[in-house]
Amino acid sequence: MNPSQSNEIERLFRQMYPLMVEYAEGSLKSFAQAEEASQEAFRIACQNPDVLINSTNPEGWLIVTLRNVIFNIYRRRGEAQKFLMEQMACCPEEKVMTRSEEDPELLYQNLVDTEEFQLVKELVLDGKSYEELARARNITVGACRKRMERAKKFLRNKLKI
Repeated sequence: MNPSQSNEIERLFRQMYPLMVEYAEGSLKSFAQAEEASQEAFRIACQNPDVLINSTNPEGWLIVTLRNVIFNIYRRRGEAQKFLMEQMACCPEEKVMTRSEEDPELLYQNLVDTEEFQLVKELVLDGKSYEELARARNITVGACRKRMERAKKFLRNKLKI
């Protein structure tokens, strides 16, 4: 990225970031996740400075990018919820309970103390963002995403799904 591109992205950041966070918070219902989504949109912009700057509407390009990031967050959240529901339904002879009826920690006492279970639970049931999970574990967001991937694999193997 050359200095003029850097200056233009910085100008857009100063102009658009507060609006983008507000927009994302309306969709995600979490300030931390809204900040994470807005930062991700600007990370993508920094990787594609020519596309952003040569766009006829750079502000609109950023909003479309943010929408795509939000969509991906919802998709990942849905995948994690589906994964947890699959784990909860692994025993067909048992009635599948809703979260309010039965605490997952009671259903999976043998796994509850594992870091993998806690990580998936905090993301899916507690609604924490990857940034919050990473900060609590003193790791990067990228490392946290990789741990989540490994945690799902670990739990699938333990529950033989």
